[in-house]
Amino acid sequence: MSDTPDPAKKGWWAKNEGGGSYLPDTHRLLPQSADAEQGLLCSIILRPQDVLSLCDDRGVTAEWFHIPAHQTIFEILRVMGVARMPIDPVTLSQALRDQQQLDPCGGAAFIAQLFTFLPTAANAAYYLDIVAKMHVARQLIRVCTDFAGRAYEQADIGELLDEAQAAILTLNRPDADASQEHIKHIRTGVLAALTAIEETYHARGGVVGLRTGFHQFDRETGGLRGPQLVIIGGRPSMGKTALAMNMAENIAVDAGKPVLIFSLEMNIQELAARMICGRARVNLQRVRDGYLSKAQIDIRMPEAQAAICAAPLYVDETAGISIQQLRPRVRRFIRKFPETACVVIDYLQLMKSSTRRGQDNRALEVAEISGGLKNLAKEIDRPIIVGAQLNRDNDGANQPPKLSNLRESGSIEQDADIVILLHRRHYYTKADEDKGKATADLAKQRNGPTGPIEVVFNAELARFENPEGQELYSNDMSKRQKTEEEG
Repeated sequence: MSDTPDPAKKGWWAKNEGGGSYLPDTHRLLPQSADAEQGLLCSIILRPQDVLSLCDDRGVTAEWFHIPAHQTIFEILRVMGVARMPIDPVTLSQALRDQQQLDPCGGAAFIAQLFTFLPTAANAAYYLDIVAKMHVARQLIRVCTDFAGRAYEQADIGELLDEAQAAILTLNRPDADASQEHIKHIRTGVLAALTAIEETYHARGGVVGLRTGFHQFDRETGGLRGPQLVIIGGRPSMGKTALAMNMAENIAVDAGKPVLIFSLEMNIQELAARMICGRARVNLQRVRDGYLSKAQIDIRMPEAQAAICAAPLYVDETAGISIQQLRPRVRRFIRKFPETACVVIDYLQLMKSSTRRGQDNRALEVAEISGGLKNLAKEIDRPIIVGAQLNRDNDGANQPPKLSNLRESGSIEQDADIVILLHRRHYYTKADEDKGKATADLAKQRNGPTGPIEVVFNAELARFENPEGQELYSNDMSKRQKTEEEG
């Protein structure tokens, strides 16, 4: 039995030898409305400046018209409108004749008919809506046809799904780029900036953004806010996973805001055990060997368990997830939980790129991932906290990490809005005086100060905490800036 498709059979898809795509059903007309197209053209003729301005606002191009003659006439009318030329049957026919397009467009008789097609241009916006709808439908058919062809070719399915989703999302607003809605006057930014400044003023030393639970960090940054990419860098065993999970726990448990965690290294059971033990103040080693007190088992552990279970913490433990797989999962999660505060990823170097170009070059792959995460943060307008591995260059107790130690790609530093570099002297010295001391160096902050932040690391709990007695400025009146004196 032959596998060759029968062109006579309705609905078949025949492969295009030149382009590698698939031809649509030749027995069905593409979505179109000749009357709406003629109505729009006649409206332009009756009220050129008003209707052409409406078309410019919507980003109408010749491709919005399905009939080639209508495409040509629209382009000529737009040129005449820009030049402020009078538009009547004679001038339009002559303009088409000069371009040798009069006969292909139906001749002078069709132009005369077009001038009398409507008595008024009052419904021009309605005709434009119909033309736009048909244009989007044809574009959707084109996109789906193209991806159907690529699916038959057995392309990388993960990458193909991500590209298909992105392509279809752009069809939701076909006029967005052409109408330049993405270009905004500076007054929009001024108003947003003034609102943020007023919020900070009224907070008077407090934290306006999302609190991570680490007081000095929250003071220096004002809290996490908007589309920030926050990188927590650390050499192996420095605690980057612990700090990222402590932030996630503080946000979800204490603030009650949903947090989505992508744990590429630890499974959900290990994460839950860490959080429960840290919150119950129970030594992790005691949990492993079973030497727990009755109070820990009967009181502290159940209380911590209840707090963690009640928190809106969600975990995706897919190992080796790619940036193409991660993006649609984040979008779907936020649609389900619009109050989502942030996304946490542990950690960047365990992610993969689905592109062949990235797979052939590790530095390029990491660059694609970090750039993809920054773009995703802007898309969802929420902070993304990402752990990142540092290389061991100049590794030692007296050699705190630097931005140049970010492993495999300088693009991580470039894409990040905030970079925290962890360092624990006790890991190297094992000295009692260094025990518990840790530095979370705020090495980069795109819109704020940088510098070392002192934190405490409890190795028995695998938990970072604030130094004893440290509070937010809002709780210490003596530390607030003397704004009234400064004028």
